Amino acid sequence: MEKEEIGEKISTLRDKQKMVSETWAKTGNRETLRFIVDIAPRYFSCERSSIFVHDPSTESVWLECGTGMKERQINVPESSSLVGQVIKSGKTQMRVNMIVQKGAHEMTDMMSGFSTVNVLAAPIFSSKERVIGAIEILNKQKNNQFLEYNDDDREELTKFARFISVSLEPLYQRQELIKISHEIQIRIAKLENLL
Repeated sequence: MEKEEIGEKISTLRDKQKMVSETWAKTGNRETLRFIVDIAPRYFSCERSSIFVHDPSTESVWLECGTGMKERQINVPESSSLVGQVIKSGKTQMRVNMIVQKGAHEMTDMMSGFSTVNVLAAPIFSSKERVIGAIEILNKQKNNQFLEYNDDDREELTKFARFISVSLEPLYQRQELIKISHEIQIRIAKLENLL
């Protein structure tokens, strides 16, 4: 095979790889996730809600969407964040009096100007029962009084998480495909250098 033929095949491969990356970048059901984030505060009588995606390769968690926040505005280690602990354990967790607790929420609160008082977070499972993310609701309140989340809230948030999984799984898979695509891009560049 001549260099020109190999060059053409590499060029075709690069075009296909670019098309796959662009197609996957557009997938996912962001509108559904945004809708969930918009209605959750009203449903749970809380100030904010957020949906996070797990990145197992970096052992971190990033924000897909949240009240008053942009995609990937928050990226925290799973070890020091409540959503990371929820993802790691696969169990719903409640926390109160967050103002005096240490953790990733301190930096997020400082960055956003928001004060986290209480939290309820539930894991989001894939169709293969792998934890791929978490939904979090912040600061339950009524008549300007902060309230603690209860078992009914826990049960309802778990239902939300099951519903969200259908919309979040394509985003999780896209993340995986983008990494593979990046590796292919590196290999194509190496092949070009050999030519």
